[in-house]
Amino acid sequence: MKNAITLTLILIIGIVASANAEQTFSPFRHDIYALGMGDAFVASGENANAFLYNPALLSKIRGIKVAVDAQLYVNREFKTVVDYMYDNQDHFENWDDLSPTERDELVTGMQDFDDRWVAVGGSPALSVVLPMGVGFALYNNASMKVRLDRGIFEPKGYADLYNDMVFAGGYSRQVMPKLSVGGNLKYISRRVSGEVKLLASEFGKADDIFEEVEDSLESSKSGFGLDVGGLYTLTPNIDLGASIIDLIGTVDGDKTPVYFRVGGAYHYSGGFVTNSFLREVVLACDIDDMFNQDGDHLFNKMHLGADFRMPIVSFRFGFNQGYPGLGVGFNFKFVKLDYAYVGNELGSAPGRESNYSHYAQLAFGWM
Repeated sequence: MKNAITLTLILIIGIVASANAEQTFSPFRHDIYALGMGDAFVASGENANAFLYNPALLSKIRGIKVAVDAQLYVNREFKTVVDYMYDNQDHFENWDDLSPTERDELVTGMQDFDDRWVAVGGSPALSVVLPMGVGFALYNNASMKVRLDRGIFEPKGYADLYNDMVFAGGYSRQVMPKLSVGGNLKYISRRVSGEVKLLASEFGKADDIFEEVEDSLESSKSGFGLDVGGLYTLTPNIDLGASIIDLIGTVDGDKTPVYFRVGGAYHYSGGFVTNSFLREVVLACDIDDMFNQDGDHLFNKMHLGADFRMPIVSFRFGFNQGYPGLGVGFNFKFVKLDYAYVGNELGSAPGRESNYSHYAQLAFGWM
């Protein structure tokens, strides 16, 4: 009965939270381990950054975890767009002198990425998890986006830069034999440039573009966020989780988006795994936006993943919003390398506007 009441309260909170309007972007930091599994982590996460997905996971972690990592990512089309800007810089600079045929050829070459943001970014982090259900994380999300638009009369370029510094402190405790609850409190410091229009003569000068956009960064804005989560151990091998990221969240008065997600994870270490090189297989599934606040297709809310754990290497596969992805990790005791290639949907249903990115991370510590 108590379990039913607790879960009902979580659902009610989620309904209320999902009704809030989104006014600014989220300061959330995705985990590369999770991305390799289709970003299904609300019940399966076990590393030092997992509590950012669900603070209740802190009660599941045994021992001390300390990690310092550096994460890099780039859209699959970023190099294509940048190369196009470089290769055609002379044509863009002399647009007025081009013939109609030359203009048509230049514009036609942009059709595959016309009016689409492509991005490159990085995110260093320090995470500490203590055995009493306490976790801390300090991370920086930095990203630069570029967009080319064929326009009506002539091509246009745009750039946007943002930088979030976030400190998160989390706590979780077991309130019943099988149920743990937790929360994260976050402080956010944000700097954003806003959309900067680029001249055609700047298209081939990436360094100049970066400096111009960086110089336009506004003064720092601050805010805070509150996450809540629960974790229920159904059986020794099955965990069920729910979390609301930014149940309360604001940056300079603007509301951050609310993410309500439920999920499950199954850990298998018997049978064929016992007699093979594998140590464990983890299957996970998450569903977000449970109350269809964004009006998206069901597959846009789905995150499915599998993790095949071996002594040194881990292979991960998943589906994120209907798009297949993969990941691999190498664990050398105090040094860890991770890579993920994952897609997400920018439209309201899979197949409308795919967006694939490469992620890489180097980490040091006890993870």
